Amino acid sequence: MPLRKHRPRGHIAPLPSGSWRAVVYAGTDPLTGKPRQLRETAATYEAAEIALTKLQRQVDEDQHPKTAITVRQAIEQWLEVAELEDTTRERYDDLIRLHILPSLGDVQAAKLDAELLERFYARLHRCRSMCSGRARGDHTCRPLSGPAAP
Repeated sequence: MPLRKHRPRGHIAPLPSGSWRAVVYAGTDPLTGKPRQLRETAATYEAAEIALTKLQRQVDEDQHPKTAITVRQAIEQWLEVAELEDTTRERYDDLIRLHILPSLGDVQAAKLDAELLERFYARLHRCRSMCSGRARGDHTCRPLSGPAAP
């Protein structure tokens, strides 16, 4: 039986800047259905070879983000299927538009972690305007939600 030819697991390409880019196929994005590729740029071909090996190992060990979807896209997709009362949807839309999207909308969902969410929540709890916390003449900090009733 003849040996099977293996497809290349990635490649290195020169860039116009003189740098090199290592590219590895990382499967299909489960949310968008588009092919995913991991990329890394290096100054030399030798460094690109090392980067290629590192990217291949990430794919082999399943340590790469599964999707490049942003928080904005994830929220939009969730809102499409969420079963919410009209008043709840209006309130969610306002909160998302005013607070979540300006701060986290363009962040890749895979990069969102508990620490970032805790810091975001703490800032909103301190001031709904997400200010620096320093006193200004025309601004009084107000938390997003009031204290719980006893």
